[in-house]
Amino acid sequence: MSLPPLLIVGTGGHARECIEASEAAGRKVCGLLDHDQARWDGAILGIPVLRGEPETHDPDGTEWIIAVGDNAARSRIVATLGGRTFATLIHPFSWISPSADIAPGCMIFAGCVVQTGVHLGRHSIINTGATVSHDCGIGDVSHVAVGAHLAGNVTLGARVLFGAGAVARPGVTIGDDATVGAGAAVVSDVAAGARVVGTPAR
Repeated sequence: MSLPPLLIVGTGGHARECIEASEAAGRKVCGLLDHDQARWDGAILGIPVLRGEPETHDPDGTEWIIAVGDNAARSRIVATLGGRTFATLIHPFSWISPSADIAPGCMIFAGCVVQTGVHLGRHSIINTGATVSHDCGIGDVSHVAVGAHLAGNVTLGARVLFGAGAVARPGVTIGDDATVGAGAAVVSDVAAGARVVGTPAR
């Protein structure tokens, strides 16, 4: 049984990655949507950019992906698209534990490992080459960036940006809306809304 075709919201680099991940996974992309009218009627990697604001589209039989890397922007788009059916996009060159709980709208890119007991919240991103070890919890609309690594039992709140190449030791909690800078080493809890950098992260 074939999966429904995808509509992808976004036309930037993240959208191009989603197009290619979708095609690698055997998913047909039927169109792109963007708020930028200058993009309408164009094409990205051979996929048409459809005319009209994303929230004005609701075709039957499609699933949606919000291909926007910025958490705040992705959250705003989610709020405008109530009632749509969101896909889970998993690149075939990743490994996902059969016991992982992956919510709708998640995107998992090439080279990722998601281990046993992990929960990924709605519209979260596990970007290229990132690893999420056993029993981690990732909140809605969070982003584990390229090459980042979470050890076991790490908790990320909602809308967390965990930067490229950053690492977190087992058991730490990172609060809602926090930002962990690229290459940081998180060895203690991070408060909600905090921005931390460095080794150890402060």
